[in-house]
Amino acid sequence: MQVILDRNIEYPLAISKIITGRSFDNGIICSGEQSFIYPQEAHDEIMEACRNNRGYVCNAEEREKVLNAIFEDGHTARDVVGQSAQYIAMKAGIKIPGDVKAIIVESNGKFGLDDPISKEKMCPVLGAFPYQYFDQALEIAQTNLNCEGNGHTAGLHSNNQANIIKAGTELSVSRLIVGAICATTAGGSLQNGLPVTNTLGCGSWGNNSISENFTYKHLLNITRVAPLSARMQVPSDAEIWK
Repeated sequence: MQVILDRNIEYPLAISKIITGRSFDNGIICSGEQSFIYPQEAHDEIMEACRNNRGYVCNAEEREKVLNAIFEDGHTARDVVGQSAQYIAMKAGIKIPGDVKAIIVESNGKFGLDDPISKEKMCPVLGAFPYQYFDQALEIAQTNLNCEGNGHTAGLHSNNQANIIKAGTELSVSRLIVGAICATTAGGSLQNGLPVTNTLGCGSWGNNSISENFTYKHLLNITRVAPLSARMQVPSDAEIWK
């Protein structure tokens, strides 16, 4: 789940939703926020918002310790799945306040396969990626999706309808959650119209047969009775290609 923060939004509100989503069920849910992609000029404001919402922002040395703690041989370590931020910090050998809900790990200036923080993290750890212009934000999000999560879900906090449409058009996801907590709304919400489910389709991007929320209708055998209608005239080849 890649989340983009557009410009001209309330960053503290967006960060509050992102950390709430990342810490939901200690990050084990597949639709939980994995990384946020933010305007680089707002770095200090956004990191301060993280701290004010019980997020712990790692320094460069702590970054490597956290990455080593949550990944083993390039894969998520089994003992960190669904664990608290405090457990992750203890395993990494860093000290964080007891009320921290999520650990924020800033990128190394790269993304996708070139930075392991781009990968799926089944624990309350968030990647953070700066961008200069919106198309670059989409590039970062798509590259990270190509790494892991293609066809699943992305999030966008934006008041710009053109950017919302652009993200929905260009990102290879089955759901684009706008202005909401992804972890708790991608699986359905009264306010966004998505059917409620615990199983999410990822389309052919994710080698799935459906690209929507899985519901009872996918389990029904439907018989379609199809008689020919004499009222419908079948055009000739000449009429078709005229």
